[in-house]
Amino acid sequence: MGPNDKYAWILSRTPSIDAIIKQRFMMKLSALTIDPNNLIWVDHTPEKDDR
Repeated sequence: MGPNDKYAWILSRTPSIDAIIKQRFMMKLSALTIDPNNLIWVDHTPEKDDR
């Protein structure tokens, strides 16, 4: 979490995270009274080069 309950990050060494890990993270946020519905999930899938 950040310096307050308005920010939280989950870092991954791969472009996506396993669904179970994502679910555990969301459960931990809920336990900290942070609404997981406010999360922004960024798509890190590499763009396809059509050249």
